[in-house]
Amino acid sequence: MSKSLRKIGNRQVLTKRFGLAAAVLIAALMVMTAISTSVTNAAPRAPVDLGSAGNFVILAKSGISTTGTTSIVGDIGVSPIAATAITGFGLTMDSSNQFSTSSLVIGKVYAADYAPPTPTVMTTAVSDMETAYTAAAGRTLPDYTELGAGIIGGMTLAPGLYKWSSGVTIPTDVTLSGNSNDVWIFQIAQTLDISSATQVILSGGAQAKNIFWQVAGQTTLGTTSVFNGIILDQTAIVLNTGATLNGRALAQTAVTLDANTINVTTDTTAPTVISTVPVNGATGVLTNTKIAATFSEAMNPLTITTATFTLKQGATPVSGAVTYAGVTATFTPESGLAVSTVYTATVTTGAKDLAGNALAVNKVWSFTTGTAPAPRAPVDLGSAGNFVILVKSGISTTGTTSIVGDIGVSPIASTAITGFGLVMDASGQFATSSLVTGKVYAADYVPPTPATMTTAISDMETAYTAAAGRTSPDHTELGSGNIGGMTLAPGLYKWSSGVTIPTDVTLSGNSDGVWIFQIAGTLDISSATQVILSGGAQAKNIFWQVAGQTTLGTYSVFNGNILGFTGIALQTGATLNGRALAQTAVTLDANTITCCVA
Repeated sequence: MSKSLRKIGNRQVLTKRFGLAAAVLIAALMVMTAISTSVTNAAPRAPVDLGSAGNFVILAKSGISTTGTTSIVGDIGVSPIAATAITGFGLTMDSSNQFSTSSLVIGKVYAADYAPPTPTVMTTAVSDMETAYTAAAGRTLPDYTELGAGIIGGMTLAPGLYKWSSGVTIPTDVTLSGNSNDVWIFQIAQTLDISSATQVILSGGAQAKNIFWQVAGQTTLGTTSVFNGIILDQTAIVLNTGATLNGRALAQTAVTLDANTINVTTDTTAPTVISTVPVNGATGVLTNTKIAATFSEAMNPLTITTATFTLKQGATPVSGAVTYAGVTATFTPESGLAVSTVYTATVTTGAKDLAGNALAVNKVWSFTTGTAPAPRAPVDLGSAGNFVILVKSGISTTGTTSIVGDIGVSPIASTAITGFGLVMDASGQFATSSLVTGKVYAADYVPPTPATMTTAISDMETAYTAAAGRTSPDHTELGSGNIGGMTLAPGLYKWSSGVTIPTDVTLSGNSDGVWIFQIAGTLDISSATQVILSGGAQAKNIFWQVAGQTTLGTYSVFNGNILGFTGIALQTGATLNGRALAQTAVTLDANTITCCVA
C-alpha cells in the first residue's frame, strides 16, 4: 500500500490510496479528533478594539434582566432603551442621576435616560460595540474554517482566527492554549451554544480579555457552564441558571441572566518593552533600518504615535512615521540615517495597554549606524531604454516642446504622433521633427522598425513588471504618500496609494545610488515644484513605477524614469530629465525632455 505525504499550509495531510469510501472515513475521523496547533510563522492577531464598550461588563440595546442571585463585577448599561428595561436588579438612583447602583452589581448601572453626560456616553459605547462587532466579523484570512463542522468540544485550540458559516456548539470542555499575549477570534455565522456543566478552559497563560466570540445568532450558556471571553453578539445573550462568564456580554438586543456570576479580570499590570530592533548598544546598524519595539502585551494603538515613540540624533529629533501591528511598534525614518552615527530611541510612558496601564518608565535604547547598505540594482529597461518617450497609444504636443532623444509608438501607427510636424526619412524607417533632437519611430514604418518597436514595447512592459515586483521595501507608506519636503536616500519605496509631491523633494545619494518607487495609485507633482538630485545622484538610476496616471504640474522639474501603467501628462512648461515610458499615452505642452542628465 503506497502512501504520499503532502503539506498544505501548516497542516500535513496523509493521503492513503484506499478506495473512495475509506478516504472519506479517514478524513471524517481526522476532523472529529482534530487538535489545533499554532499557525507556522503566523504573526500574532491584534485584539479587537472595543473602544468605550470595553468599559462595560454587560452592554445591551434592548434590556438586561435577571432572576435569582446574580453577581456582577463591573459596570453595566443599556441604550437606546431606558432604565425600565433593566429588571430584577432593585436599582437605586445615585444623587447625581447619572447612574444607579444595585446589590447585585459591584460597579455602576447606566441607562440612556439618565442625566447628562450619560446619554451621550451610552450612545458612544453602543456605537463602539457595533463597530467592534463589524471589525471582528471583517477580519480576513482565517487560520481555520469550519473546524469540526461547528462542534469544538474536546479540542485544544491555538491562538488564531476561526471561521464558521454555521453555528458552533461546545458539548464538552474546550481548551484555549496560548500565552498571555495571544489572541483568539471566533467568527460564527449562526448561534453559539455551550452545554450545561461544560467549560471553556484557558491554559498556558491565555487571558479572557484576548478572546473574542463574534456571533450572528443567539449565544446561550448552559446551566452551571463556565465561559471565557468577550461575546460580541448581533442578537441576544442568554445565561442559564448558574452559568459563569469571565469576560463581557455585549449584545445588540438583550442579555438575560439567572443567578449568574459575571466578572472581568482587572488588568493592573504595567506593560513593558520586551525586545527592540536594533538591540541596545548595537553597532554597524544599516542606515535603512526600521526601529521597532515589541511589547509584553497588546497596546492601545491610539497611544502608539510619533509623540510616544521617538528617535533622536543627539538632541535632534529624526522625522519618521510610526505604525503598530500585533504587539510591535515600528518607527520608519523619513530618510536614511547618517553613517557612523549614534541614535537614541525612546518609547515613553504615554504608551498604554488596552486596560489603560502605562509603561512604568520610559524605554530608552541606543545604537550606532555603520555604512550605507549595498545599492539596489537598477531596473533593466532593455531596448526600451533607447527611447526618451515610448508609448502604446500616442504622443501629442502643443506649444514649443524640446525633446533630446528618440521617441516612438507601437502598436499604434504614426498618425497617433500629433503636433510634431513629422518629416519622413528617405529610408521610410523613421521620421524627424524640429521639436526632436533624435528620431521618431512608429509601428507602421518600413522594416525593421515594426519588429524593433514591438521588442521595445515588450521590454517596457517587462521593466514595469520587474520594478513592481521588487521585494523587501526599505520604506512603506512613507508620509502616507505625501513626500514633499523630504530628503530620500537610495532604496526601495512602496505605497498602496497614490503619491503627491506638493513641495520640493530631494533624492540624496552618490552616483551609484538607485531609487525605486512603487506606487499603486497616481503620481502628481505640483506646479513649480522640483525633484532635486544631490550628492551625485543620477536620473538614470531613478525609477518611478506608477499604476495610475503621472501628472507633472506646470513648470515643475522632474528627474527619473517614469514607468507608467497608464498615461503620463506633462503640463505647460514642465521639464523631465529622464524617460516617459507609458503603456497608454504621453501628453506634452511646451515641455523640455532630456535623457538622462544627472
